[in-house]
Amino acid sequence: MRGRNRQEVGAGPVYVMKWTGRPGSRTPGGEVATRSMRIGNADCRWRPDAVIFDFDGVIVDTEPLHCQAFRKVLEPLGIGFTWQEYKDRYMGFDDRDAFREAFRVHGRVLDEEALKDLLSVKSGVFQEVVRDGVRAYPGAISLVESLHARGLPMAISSGALRSDIAPILDLLGISRCFPLAVTADDVRRSKPDPESYRLAFTRLRDAYPSRVSSAGAAYPGAIPLVESLHARGLPLAISSGALRSDIAPILSMLGIARCFPLAVTADDVRRSKPDPESYRLAFTRLRDAYPSRVSSAGACLAIEDTPAGIRSAKRAGLKVLAVANSHAGKELAEADYLTETLEGVLLP
Repeated sequence: MRGRNRQEVGAGPVYVMKWTGRPGSRTPGGEVATRSMRIGNADCRWRPDAVIFDFDGVIVDTEPLHCQAFRKVLEPLGIGFTWQEYKDRYMGFDDRDAFREAFRVHGRVLDEEALKDLLSVKSGVFQEVVRDGVRAYPGAISLVESLHARGLPMAISSGALRSDIAPILDLLGISRCFPLAVTADDVRRSKPDPESYRLAFTRLRDAYPSRVSSAGAAYPGAIPLVESLHARGLPLAISSGALRSDIAPILSMLGIARCFPLAVTADDVRRSKPDPESYRLAFTRLRDAYPSRVSSAGACLAIEDTPAGIRSAKRAGLKVLAVANSHAGKELAEADYLTETLEGVLLP
């Protein structure tokens, strides 16, 4: 195509092709030229198959109410905490794990039967607290309504109990928008474990098989680029902060697992990006697997989408191509090369 500049990447030489004055090139201010869909004030660079909402803290401001309910249940037992302590330690847990953590912190034993009783009491107290009113976050209801009007499949993935969520959705008038919800009643492990989001995705996919295709919908140009590099025999690896158990099924679904015989994941390192450990280990494994092909870190290219990932790769000695999928171009300025999308990117 016309308007390409050829820029050298490391030794070899290897080249990255990118546009100038077109989407994917730097503007005079260093930002990437973008073509994006806008939702509210946020740029969304791809159109999702479905949307899964967290509940507390995203749609409604119920955390103070949960804190109040927990304190009403726990203070008679000699267990208390301030709002700040609740935010720092308990926010994000589901009710079960919040009670377990409160008892653990205070050196108390909590058996499963007692936990069930506490959950029942707290649920009743929470319903009383909610009757005094609950506030939706600005823009939340209008966003939900607009997505529902467009027919976009939606679900909730929350650490709250179904009995806590349902009456609030009714109060806000958006119950009809969420025929699917994964709550604390449905999973064994609370966030940050991925169980609730995995189950929400599975239910969406089963309910809308022609609309929801993959939890790991690939960014434009990603699969063709991987396939072309693999076909040429270029050594490839993954360096990711995700768990291997999260990555492997998505690679299989996308049909590119064979392209990545080497992967460094959160299971393999002690320090996450921006620490260079993961990229150093990925380079070492590539060099050991391909001793005649991989000579130095400076001759290797990392493809990243975050400032932390860029710093990690650069500190490990690699060149970096940043793709503005997750961050604006000005946030990725530390990279050696920048593109809006992997579509059309060539490594001759």
